[in-house]
Amino acid sequence: MKICLFLLVLPFASIAQSAQQYLVTTSNDTIYYKGDLIVNNDDITQWRWVTADKTDYTITEINAAYFNDNYYYNCDGRHLYKQVVKGKINVYALHDRDTLTDRHGNLRKTVYIETEGRKPVVYSLHNLTPMIYDNESLATQIKEENTKRISGNAMIITGIIAGVPVTIGGLFVALVGALIRDDQTTNNALLVAGAGVAFGSGMIGGGVGLKANAKKPTLEFIHWYNAH
Repeated sequence: MKICLFLLVLPFASIAQSAQQYLVTTSNDTIYYKGDLIVNNDDITQWRWVTADKTDYTITEINAAYFNDNYYYNCDGRHLYKQVVKGKINVYALHDRDTLTDRHGNLRKTVYIETEGRKPVVYSLHNLTPMIYDNESLATQIKEENTKRISGNAMIITGIIAGVPVTIGGLFVALVGALIRDDQTTNNALLVAGAGVAFGSGMIGGGVGLKANAKKPTLEFIHWYNAH
């Protein structure tokens, strides 16, 4: 009944494969099958259901797949991500191009990383840290980059929390002073507002600069770790 419903609304294709193929279900059963798969899309990242040996599986029932000499993992519960780096740390992406960085040094798309026996997690320096603890030099470098980013965020938040109220308060008092024609109060309040602007903008600017100098999570860290 499940496959009949899908066939009414989705195209299907029979996918020819190489010799050894298998699916791993979410209950950790490994299913080796014969013959071709019947799927809803030629692009494996777009699979929503699979029929193997006349048994139907939705994508939410598939944990991993070995298909045409490539390993795929269902990282987000909705797509099969291709293993694009294999080693002590594995990397998964929907497409190989997702691992390329843009002109700002950021990965183009979300990719996932894992060590053997663990579920993949989104690649960030925070998630990478516990995976490379045994490499002291790399762990220290990653810790420094994380510290820059955390410190930058703290400076930005401090600049907003401290600078904005002081600036607004000073301007408000200056307005009141002007209304009652108290020049001294107005001038003092403007000095306070100016100090708030200087402090706030300085902290925010410093935080942004600190974050900008922090290295982004590129695959260079993964390749370096896997090679040592």
